[in-house]
Amino acid sequence: ATWFFMHSAQSKPVAAPQIAAISKQPAVFEPLLPAFVVNYNQNGRQRYMQVNITLLGRDRADLEALKVHMPVIRNNLVMLFSGQDFATLASPVGQEMLRQKATASIQEVAHKELGKVVIEQLLFTNFVLQ
Repeated sequence: ATWFFMHSAQSKPVAAPQIAAISKQPAVFEPLLPAFVVNYNQNGRQRYMQVNITLLGRDRADLEALKVHMPVIRNNLVMLFSGQDFATLASPVGQEMLRQKATASIQEVAHKELGKVVIEQLLFTNFVLQ
């Protein structure tokens, strides 16, 4: 009986998920130049952080439109970076948390100004603490 129901002529094959419809456009990378340099004062010693950033998006035109708002984006990132605890940034967890906050900061500006988040991720392509 089971064979009959599973192989009857009236049963229709189960449709496979439409992966092609969901697939993303190729990644587009946009570096933010120049690198960000932030000074810290930790225990009476001068410290600094230098970060190179690249944005990951899927639409070149959207990334180009976002460039108009780069002064606001850079300002927000400098303020975010300078407000961090230097000791926290020394750990991979602290760096990842900062990366996520920076991504959210740019997505917020993009959503406010362009009506969409534009970038998927912000990537640290170089991260130096001294």
